[in-house]
Amino acid sequence: FRNAVLAPLSLIIPPLRKIVIERYSGLVINPAFRRRPAEGEARRNWLWQGQPSRWARGKLHGYQMKLDISGWSNRATYFLERFYDLPTQYVLMAVLRPGDLFVDIGANEGMMSLLAASRVGPHGRVIAFEPNPVVAGRLRRNVRQNGFADRVRVIQAGLSDQAAHALLYIGTNSTAATLTAGGAQWAKGTDVRLMRLDDVLDLGD
Repeated sequence: FRNAVLAPLSLIIPPLRKIVIERYSGLVINPAFRRRPAEGEARRNWLWQGQPSRWARGKLHGYQMKLDISGWSNRATYFLERFYDLPTQYVLMAVLRPGDLFVDIGANEGMMSLLAASRVGPHGRVIAFEPNPVVAGRLRRNVRQNGFADRVRVIQAGLSDQAAHALLYIGTNSTAATLTAGGAQWAKGTDVRLMRLDDVLDLGD
């Protein structure tokens, strides 16, 4: 109802738009929480809110990715059929070899992890860190969809200089998040685990 009726109507009825943004545009646990109007990039993304996720096949590695296109970077990936950061992908394609270890910090939905998995092969490893629980779930799905469970390990955590917990503030589109609060585009924080990379590698994981 929100996506099919309220969101389209709110584009032409400003008072309704205020209610939709405040009460119905976030993962709200506290009924008293009211989101402020979106600013900057989040405001420009408004028309894309509520769009269904789309499958795309990356033309640099040939694997499938299911993308939340409410954020600009995933929209670019969907329409370009590759992650928008082309130079970084060319570097990975040039330096990664079969059997290598690749660590993806802030792996999001797996654009870089899938590319790395295709380069390191079945005897290599990819460790993908993603603290956002919703996005980590999509990352695991993309890994399974492409048969990479044998070489990609998804760890639902962020990285820090010490093991701890912190609040992760998730944006109006779920692929954007920050550990620093501020701005109307960030929803109420959710508790996430922080790990030290050295501890993970020392464990042989």
